[in-house]
Amino acid sequence: MTLSQNELLIVGKYFNDIYDFINLSKTCKNYDILNMYHFNPISLSNSMIKLFPNIKTYHKYDSIFPHIFNLKVIDWITPIEYKERNKNKNIIYKHVYFKPDKQLKNIVIPDDINIMIDENFKDYTNLRSINIYKNNVTKLGKCCFANCENLKEINIPTSVTKIGNECFKFCKNLKEINIPTSVKEIGEGCFKYCYRLTNINMTNVTKIGKECFTCCENLTNINIMNVTELGEKCFENCDNLLKINMTNVTKVGNCCFYNCTNLTNINMTNVTELGDKCFAWCSNLEYINMTNITELGDNCFAWCSNLEYINMTNVTKFGNYCFYNCTSLEEINIMNVKEIGDGCFEGCNNLTDVNIPNYTKIGKECFKYCDNLTNINIGESVFEGKNIKEIGEGYFKGYNKLNIF
Repeated sequence: MTLSQNELLIVGKYFNDIYDFINLSKTCKNYDILNMYHFNPISLSNSMIKLFPNIKTYHKYDSIFPHIFNLKVIDWITPIEYKERNKNKNIIYKHVYFKPDKQLKNIVIPDDINIMIDENFKDYTNLRSINIYKNNVTKLGKCCFANCENLKEINIPTSVTKIGNECFKFCKNLKEINIPTSVKEIGEGCFKYCYRLTNINMTNVTKIGKECFTCCENLTNINIMNVTELGEKCFENCDNLLKINMTNVTKVGNCCFYNCTNLTNINMTNVTELGDKCFAWCSNLEYINMTNITELGDNCFAWCSNLEYINMTNVTKFGNYCFYNCTSLEEINIMNVKEIGDGCFEGCNNLTDVNIPNYTKIGKECFKYCDNLTNINIGESVFEGKNIKEIGEGYFKGYNKLNIF
């Protein structure tokens, strides 16, 4: 097989090492491969650049930058501010950002801007709105709009695929934001302390960082269809969150919905694991539908004082104090559980009936202060290595009306 000159140049696009070019030139006697290049296909040192005698333009791919003269340079790595980009006529910068006066209230991003660097507009406290019309920007950097406390409106173009950590942190007046379908990832603490944010629609987002919406106390609805994992404290202290619709979530991190006091219903049918204190202090939570859940962390539903019913037939492990002080809980159906942690149902003073399968390990003080517990089916379950039926009155001391089966 014989390759043409143009085909050899295409092959060179996939080379990462100078020795690949040297070996290619040795095997192709018909063409002087290295003389064919008018720009460097890879990063070159001072010694290596001499191997490409016809280079007219040098592409800067990394920090390696030989001492070259009378060559135009295309810089692929150095961010340059918009006003500085044309000061050196021999350098074309491929990453241009815009940092105007901090006193501006409304900003329109110029057409040839293609990046938003870290802390790009941080502390622009007078900023009210920002428009990014052209689809050149692909990422909003870390803390890009952090502490823009008067920002109310921003349009994010469909070119953006990632929003960096703490990007909109402390944007206290941001009420609504439309995340385009192009965005796949939202960083840690991205909307933390956006107190007035009420609605957010993230149709194609697949990853949300920890503390992403912490203390968004006016957020009422979440529609996140493609996310599979929620990080720690993701919606902690979202006081007005009413409903969760996240059908593809499989794992929820520690304290994810901690103190979401108005949350009433949970629909996460594909969740298999919940972290510690995940729904603790969700005092208005009434119903849980998580049919695929297998493990609950410590204090997972502690202080959920309105929780009445649990439907978790596939759970195998309840963490310590998992339902601590769930004072409205009346009935539990946990057919496949193998381990129940210490104090798991302590303070559930309306619990009357418990059905626990055979060979379940039950922790200390599991049913402490369950004053109305009357029937418990424990089969061959064990406590501290002993059959609970053998412990009998000693373990359930003070439960005069309790029937143990």
